[in-house]
Amino acid sequence: MTEKGFGMIDAVLFDLGDTIINFGVGRREAEFLFRKGARLTYDYLAARQHPLAPGSAGGSVGVNADTEAQNPRQSRGLTAKCNCLGGTGGFPSFERYFKVNYRLMSRAYMWSKLIRRDFSYADILYRAAKKLKLSLAEDDLQQLSALWYQPIHEASHIDPDVTHVLSDLRQAGTKLAIVSNTLVPPECLDAHLAREGLLEFFPVRIYSSMVRYRKPHPRIFQLALEQVGVPANRALFIGDLLIADIAGAKRAGMRTIWKPSLHTAPPLFHPSFSLFRRSHRHRPDFTIFRVTELPSVLHLCGWRAAREEVRSQKPEARSFE
Repeated sequence: MTEKGFGMIDAVLFDLGDTIINFGVGRREAEFLFRKGARLTYDYLAARQHPLAPGSAGGSVGVNADTEAQNPRQSRGLTAKCNCLGGTGGFPSFERYFKVNYRLMSRAYMWSKLIRRDFSYADILYRAAKKLKLSLAEDDLQQLSALWYQPIHEASHIDPDVTHVLSDLRQAGTKLAIVSNTLVPPECLDAHLAREGLLEFFPVRIYSSMVRYRKPHPRIFQLALEQVGVPANRALFIGDLLIADIAGAKRAGMRTIWKPSLHTAPPLFHPSFSLFRRSHRHRPDFTIFRVTELPSVLHLCGWRAAREEVRSQKPEARSFE
């Protein structure tokens, strides 16, 4: 039985980070990965535009991405000894390059929170190169984006059997889509999904870095619903954030499933304690802890495939004439 005002479920929309792909990144880990990605992009630029600057991979003092990320103090000392933070032959030092990128990213992030519009990190890479007077070839920006995202990709994982769940949903005729708040360039996320064997399940992918709207803004949900061709009252959204995902999807008219993660669950999290202390708009319709639990929940909220399965199992009427 479906709730009043809701139809059968014809589409399931997913958040990406810590819902489909588990990044498991807290603040400290994020800074570690950001610095590691910055080192990879710096080495790429140094190799393309100038003989490798001291402190980059292959330079006179070998400070690679792993050394830089694991022991930034030692790396800073080596880099400073080599080029006194001024670079060589006009090429900036890594410390200067990193600070420019970090400051641009921090300002863009704060501004995006203020105006509720997102940005792509590809824009930051371009602006940083322009500020540091580094020329970029036509294909450099895409390569830089991929290098910057590489450490994040390597630190992620997906839950076992996610592919089987998505395959079953697709086979049942359920339309699938991704709606994600992210500063990662779309081509990086598409490549990540492809390497995990998940891209084929999501013909509709709405990234805030592409459309600029951020959850919980209703427009980003509406864009996904328009592309899958399903009204909000026949769609379900699953995500890990109570405000961006749950409240946002409810406001857009969808039913919701909360999949909390260690890094996004509210303080003192406990299903029987915190969920009902929050306002109705933050309260999900269902809670799961793995995507593999999704089919059992879908059967409870009017999933079309479940209805058809039950109908097909009903015995045929017999005639006694």
